[in-house]
Amino acid sequence: MASDALQKFSFIQLDKISVKKQIGLISLVVFLGLIVMLISYLSAEYKLSAVQEKSAHASDRYSITRDIKYEYLNARRREKDFLTRRTMEEAEKHAGVVALINTDIDKLDAITENEQQKMLLSEVRSTFDVYANQFTKVVGLLQKRGLTPEEGAEGALRKSVHNVEEKLKQFEEKDLEVLMLMMRRHEKDFIMRGDLKYVKRMVERKKEFEAALAESSIPAAAKQDITEKMNAYHNDFKVLADVELTLVDEVKQLSDLFAVSSPKLDDVAVLIKDNYDALNKQREDLSDFTFQFILSIIVGITILILVLSTIIGNKISSPVIALTNVLKSLSENDLSVQVPGVNRKDEIGSMAKAVEVLKRNTIRMQELDASRSLSKTDR
Repeated sequence: MASDALQKFSFIQLDKISVKKQIGLISLVVFLGLIVMLISYLSAEYKLSAVQEKSAHASDRYSITRDIKYEYLNARRREKDFLTRRTMEEAEKHAGVVALINTDIDKLDAITENEQQKMLLSEVRSTFDVYANQFTKVVGLLQKRGLTPEEGAEGALRKSVHNVEEKLKQFEEKDLEVLMLMMRRHEKDFIMRGDLKYVKRMVERKKEFEAALAESSIPAAAKQDITEKMNAYHNDFKVLADVELTLVDEVKQLSDLFAVSSPKLDDVAVLIKDNYDALNKQREDLSDFTFQFILSIIVGITILILVLSTIIGNKISSPVIALTNVLKSLSENDLSVQVPGVNRKDEIGSMAKAVEVLKRNTIRMQELDASRSLSKTDR
């Protein structure tokens, strides 16, 4: 490879350039190489900095997305806790998680530039808002039903049934007491199972109770009072039953809405993760390319310097050795040798000219000595 390079540079007529300039040429090549490396490094560093900035933003988006996904699961857990424990403390915890999710969605939207991501994020926001509003609706229904047995519709039901039972205790009417116990059983079965058949059975038992009450020996005024209290009891049960049945539908809808919103968040997370991975790969590829490119420049400059050094070295050392041999021959009184390099325009040419002058002067001196010797012989 070196010989090919030497042949490519053989056209350079270095013998017309001074040695000082030839050495300076090597320095120039080194300097230009450093300039190229510096420009290449700064350009690559600028590109790498831009990619790193995008990668940092992508990392922030990815981190926020993971936080939102965690809070989504936390919201679902708080929802289940509220439906199980039925306390406003759990409802407030859920509200806190909802606030965190909305805050993180705002942060994510503020640093998101991709239109597709923004569109999906908007869908996440809207579907999650529907879910959060549905949870608020469920909380309201449960408050109406009664978070504890003493509150809401269940509390009113307990009071009304207590009024009926207390009134019936004043009379020893076993048939009425049995029917009352049956209604209480249907009531509890409905509360536990939420089955509409128990509501129908309550209506049937009420009709049987009214018929038994009419045939009982209870005074007319007491019958009227018991009837009014029984009607209040059944009205309160109907309110509770309506709330319970509505709750079943609303809680199911709550789960369905979460099932709609969660996959949309997953879609956003996949897009952001893919973008994050792509930018990381781009950053790594650019870093590798920069390293390889600068390494190639260093290798190229090194080869070029070696080639130039070899050429210049040969152009200097060969004539110097030849001149040394000429001087050696002249010292041995061999004046037939030819002085090489007299036509060169550099310092070597000046040395060759000086040796040529020395050779001519030596020849002239020998001719003068020979002429004097001949003159002495003629005398």
